Amino acid sequence: MLISRLVENLVKSVIYCVGIYAIVKWVLSHYKISKQDVTNPIHVDSNL
Repeated sequence: MLISRLVENLVKSVIYCVGIYAIVKWVLSHYKISKQDVTNPIHVDSNL
C-alpha cells in the first residue's frame, strides 16, 4: 500500500511538473512571438 501511494504521488508530481513546463513553454513561445512583432519594425527602421 505504501509503494502504491509513493507511485501515485510520483505520478502526480510528474504530471504537475509537465503541466507547469508546458504552460511555461507556451508562455515563452507566445512572448517570443509578440516580442518579434514589436522588434521587427525597429529592425526594418534601422536597416533603412
